[in-house]
Amino acid sequence: MKILADAHIPYLKGIAEQFGEVEYLPGNQFTKEAISDKDALIVRTVTH
Repeated sequence: MKILADAHIPYLKGIAEQFGEVEYLPGNQFTKEAISDKDALIVRTVTH
């Protein structure tokens, strides 16, 4: 499984890899091209 995950989610690195091939990007770099071949997205919300 190909996973795209927000690079700013704490404690995720080392955990998500057991579920598939993980690519980490900052959330503001999630583009149509970046997500097009992924099976799952792991995102977070930001409150200002």
